[in-house]
Amino acid sequence: MADNETENKMSLQNLATVFGPTVLRPAAKGSEVQTMEELFSSVTHDAMVQTSILMTFLHLRKKGAKF
Repeated sequence: MADNETENKMSLQNLATVFGPTVLRPAAKGSEVQTMEELFSSVTHDAMVQTSILMTFLHLRKKGAKF
């Protein structure tokens, strides 16, 4: 997909942003009660970390790394 970025506008950053939270979904936490602020903060942080991890793998893959 990233090879066709000029046509589909899906750069590695865009791919990582879209697929990161889906592919690297965090484990469900027990029945902890969280405030909305805590929930938003943790979800945002998780999404940023997931995006960074996927971005790293996509860059390595583009350079020819095999997994």
